Order: sequence, then C-alpha cells, then structure tokens
Amino acid sequence: MNPAIWNPLRQYSVPPKCPRKNEHETRSYLAELARVLIPESDFGVLDESSDQYLGLEWIGYKDAYEGQFSTTEQFIDRHRYSLVVLYFSTSGRAWTSNNLWLPGEHHCSWELVVCNDDNRIEELNLSDNGLRGMLPTVLGNLIFLQTAKFASNQIRGNLPTELGRTALVTLRVNSNKLAGAMPSELGHVGRLKTLDAANNTFEIESHSNLDDLQI
Repeated sequence: MNPAIWNPLRQYSVPPKCPRKNEHETRSYLAELARVLIPESDFGVLDESSDQYLGLEWIGYKDAYEGQFSTTEQFIDRHRYSLVVLYFSTSGRAWTSNNLWLPGEHHCSWELVVCNDDNRIEELNLSDNGLRGMLPTVLGNLIFLQTAKFASNQIRGNLPTELGRTALVTLRVNSNKLAGAMPSELGHVGRLKTLDAANNTFEIESHSNLDDLQI
C-alpha cells in the first residue's frame, strides 16, 4: 500500500472503537485508524514497538475520551494522536509535569498544552520538563502550532523536517542533544521569527531562508 498524499485539511472520520479480538482483526482495525491519523505513513511497515504504533493502540483501545469533536474540529483527533506519540517518544511517564496527559479528558486540558477558542493547539510549553528521546515526525500534523518550547531537556536525534508544515512563530530547542543539519524546511514557515537552537550539536550550514531568524 502506498502512503496517501499528506493533506492536513482533507475530510475524514475516525472509525469507531472496537474491542480487541484476534490478531488479524486487531491489525485490520489499527490499519484503518492509521489511514486517518497518519495517512502519510505505510501502516504495513510500522514496527509494533514503535511510538506511532503504540499511539494507534492507545487511541484505538485505551482512550477514554467520550466527547464528540464538532465538524469544525475535523483535525483535532489527529492532533490528539500527535500529542500521544510525543508523550511515548519522549518518556512522558517520567516528565517533571504531565498532569492530565492521557486521561479521558479533552487534550486542550492537558498540562502545558495551550489551545485557542476553536480547540486547535497553538502552544506546547515543554521546556525543562524531563523529556528524553526524539521528537516525532507527527508533530507536523499540528498545523496551527505557533509556539513550541522544548528547551533544556534530553532530546536527541534530528529536528523533524515536518515542523515546516506548522504555523510556528517561535521554536525553542536550545540545550538538548539534537544533532544533524538544521532543517531548511523551517525557513518555509513564513511566520517563524525566533529559532533558539543553541547548545546542541547541529551541523553548521548556511541556509539563506533561515538567515533572518534569531538563532
């Protein structure tokens, strides 16, 4: 199966929860869920120990939220999934503050998450919060995200290029263990004004589309 072309605004509906049955039916249900929540990925190659797979299982079988998202919130369940994957990929249970994360509440009530009046995620304030691991690519699904603060943690690996899909104005990832090249895709975020990436081991490259930022 080829991954669908990524389109954050397309209409879709999440399949209703179903009880676990045999392995085949479980895989079929999670594959259906994946087509909605991560259409750009190929479910067939997802490792069952991966954070994306664990996130699908949590949304499909453990999420106790019983509210209904309105038609104006057609993106919100994908955003909820992205937060769940972030939690798993950065050792959320060991965070300094993780109040209300992964309960049966609307994710706009989760600590350190800020939403606007339309319940769209605009801020993640996770600096100095004990995050360990890698930032997941599904953060690119948070297309309304304006402020992301991940400074002073133990985040390693590369900065996801998918952050270029967001509406970021401020990105702070300073004082982590990030490496590799600074994604040029960040220069495509027309509103990005502040990028603090100090005290990491990024490769020093010249990016004309990042030159005007406060780095």
